[in-house]
Amino acid sequence: MKGNATRTRTSILGAALAVIAFATPAVAADSITVPVSATIRGVCRFNTSPVPTLYIVNTGSGAAGYIDPSIAGTATGTASLTYSCTKGQAPTVALTGGASLTLTGASAGPPTMVATMSLGAAAVGTGFGTAPLTVILTGTIASAIYQIADLDTYTANQVVTVNP
Repeated sequence: MKGNATRTRTSILGAALAVIAFATPAVAADSITVPVSATIRGVCRFNTSPVPTLYIVNTGSGAAGYIDPSIAGTATGTASLTYSCTKGQAPTVALTGGASLTLTGASAGPPTMVATMSLGAAAVGTGFGTAPLTVILTGTIASAIYQIADLDTYTANQVVTVNP
């Protein structure tokens, strides 16, 4: 009987040692919270292509139009400039050099005429994945200027900026 009791104790002890020996070590879990950030910047870009030409006329329209000096009144022209801005961005659209633009003739002298330039209101951006927005550039020349101007083609470049 003593042998059975010893065998039983040995079996129990052996089983306990086997459990301890083959037991998977306990793994301590850990976690961390990582902040994630993405910043959308206010950006505005002109996307007018090709760049339109503004023709100041009082007769006809576009490239076929012209200024007839015998007609009183203001000669006017417009150009549509398209742009996009980050959604929610209120842009500032401005004429570089101000509202007075000197157009220069190609002939000797050279003759000049001064045009008054203006911009329509700019809309708040709707994003770059949507249809572009439009701002209208307008140029006018008073009849008092063009009625005494030399026969010529007058040109200048108006720089327009769009800023967020």
